[in-house]
Amino acid sequence: MTGTLDRTRGARPFSEYAGLDAATIRERTWAAKRELGRRVVILGHHYQRESVMEFADFRGDSFKLSQLAATQAEAIAIVFCGVHFMAESADVLRQPHQTVILPDLKAGCSMADMAVIEDVDEAWERLTEAHGDTIVPVTYMNSSAALKAFCGARGGVVCTSSNARAVLDNTAYAMGVPLEHMAEWDYRAENLSRVNARCFEPGARIILWRGFCSVHTKFTKQQVEEVRAAHEGVKVLVHPECPFEVVRAADLTGSTEFIIQQVEQAPPGTRWAIGTEINLVHRLALQHPEQHIQSLQKNVCPCATMNRIDPAHLLWALENLAAGHVGQRPDRALRDGEGLSMSEDTMEPPEDGLVVIDPEAPPAIQVYGAPRPAVPQRLPLTPRFGGCASGAGVGLAAAAQGAGFRRLPDWLKVKLPGSGDYAETRSLLKRHGLHTVCEEARCPNLGHCWERGTATIMILGELCTRRCGFCAVAPGKPNGYVDWDEPRRVGEAVAAMGLRHTVITSVARDDLKDGGSTIFARVIQEIRKRSETVIEVLIPDFRGHADDLRRVVDAAPDVINHNLETVERLHPVVRPSARYERSLELLRRVSEWDDGIKTKSGIMLGLGEREDEVEQALADLVAHGCQLLTIGQYLRPSPNHLPVIEYVHPDRFRAWGARADALGFESVASGPLVRSSFHADELAGTVRPGESSKAG
Repeated sequence: MTGTLDRTRGARPFSEYAGLDAATIRERTWAAKRELGRRVVILGHHYQRESVMEFADFRGDSFKLSQLAATQAEAIAIVFCGVHFMAESADVLRQPHQTVILPDLKAGCSMADMAVIEDVDEAWERLTEAHGDTIVPVTYMNSSAALKAFCGARGGVVCTSSNARAVLDNTAYAMGVPLEHMAEWDYRAENLSRVNARCFEPGARIILWRGFCSVHTKFTKQQVEEVRAAHEGVKVLVHPECPFEVVRAADLTGSTEFIIQQVEQAPPGTRWAIGTEINLVHRLALQHPEQHIQSLQKNVCPCATMNRIDPAHLLWALENLAAGHVGQRPDRALRDGEGLSMSEDTMEPPEDGLVVIDPEAPPAIQVYGAPRPAVPQRLPLTPRFGGCASGAGVGLAAAAQGAGFRRLPDWLKVKLPGSGDYAETRSLLKRHGLHTVCEEARCPNLGHCWERGTATIMILGELCTRRCGFCAVAPGKPNGYVDWDEPRRVGEAVAAMGLRHTVITSVARDDLKDGGSTIFARVIQEIRKRSETVIEVLIPDFRGHADDLRRVVDAAPDVINHNLETVERLHPVVRPSARYERSLELLRRVSEWDDGIKTKSGIMLGLGEREDEVEQALADLVAHGCQLLTIGQYLRPSPNHLPVIEYVHPDRFRAWGARADALGFESVASGPLVRSSFHADELAGTVRPGESSKAG
């Protein structure tokens, strides 16, 4: 490695590292670290797993590590083993000759992602209309660089959990600001009537953004009471990101560094119940055997996104650095689509004229960020979970391990495809250059449906901008790539298939300002030109933007489907880029805007949900106007996805189907192999059970 870094052509892809065993990874990582010497500094956050932390030159919290990195003048590369906002902070403070590298760019932070700059801009406009130029913006260190810049440009401040007391003291309560003078801004509310009205009253002194840390909210006041009842003299020590009632009930509250200092300074025999990330609690217990250290919660998962930085990704970054290549740069990743150059899985647009530049393309199709090449880039496959979704059965000893595959019960085994209209369906889709969610999501019903001559067509490409813990669709950065000829080809394919009922879905396209809604509308129009088929669209949430949803509704499909997927508690892990309330709000809007369009949704079982939570999810769907419902078994697509907590017996699916009927759904499909589009024609009443799905 020289004194400069190449923007990387010829770098080694991650696929060469994904299958290496732990011993080989460890040996090669130490070798690469020795070769790089002081030219590279490795930073390890306290929440990181021990198998990565052993290589760290410095350990600390995000701000401390960023400051330390800037003092390492000899280093030309800083490898930050943390999450995205931390690497961004290090990039802000680095010296001009240094480059910051995040081994896996998808190591984000659910709390940081809850304050998206577009939402903050909108909130700021509404609040300044009510309060004038009297607001001081304050953001927590766990936020994006864009949000930190927002506060700096408006005379605000960035605080850490160490100095938060001097700024706001958790929620300003200890500063003497009464709770009734604190209002909560609901960033998910599109309508002002759904935002806490006190946000706009003169008496509101503190306005809190509605956000939380998915790790720390797992700690409860009941756990504090239970641990004190079980262990006399125990000291409860928690991080201030815990819920307010937990912070008030604890003996001590402070930052990550504060927690470590308290343990280090305590006399032998001290008993602690600590409420923070499990990797840190586990490390403290190993380092201080003279004390009794336990987690406040018995069964707790590691931080799912922090755990994406694993030994294989660290080795990948170091060996490419040793060869003079650099990738995974947080300063570029969100700005211009770069930072993925270590991957060989880059899809170039086809050269056969498939991409058509439509002169009538509306200006609404715009890309977030600076202009960039419209070249889709596939992300390397990395774990999308940090132990488990529900916390069931994962304790200190299993903190860094996910559940393995379970043997499939007999009721989930399906026959291989090959008869009926299977071959014809496959050939037709390939001939028109179309993707299907059947293939991309590895649906177990592919053979059955294709033999019926039906398939769910997936538009807007095959790369999804989100990384849900359950979904097999490939994650990537489409970078604004839009195939304008796709609607025509979909229309022709649907006409050729001669279906009574057609289902169209898409990947999430958060890179497009319209979320892909314009293409959805055009696909519906092209199908209408050529076919009398019933049109069902399975749509993403469009990040809650009403105009994008309205565009699809105005195109007048017969059914609009949007899946809730899971219960509210599990959303931060199962669907980290989605929001439970936002999905419900989408269904409510559709039902209110056009009562001629049927609304549909679906949930999965087997992720660790409780029965009362499923009951609540069904009730919420009914209350928000959902008419058609699917309930199916979650099946783990690969070891990189969330583990199956339970295979639910068919009898329980029948019971949930009966319960959904009783709650008032118009039509319900409930069974282990049921998926969103499984026999969608029968569920919507287009055909009767057993009747042909083909028209004519």
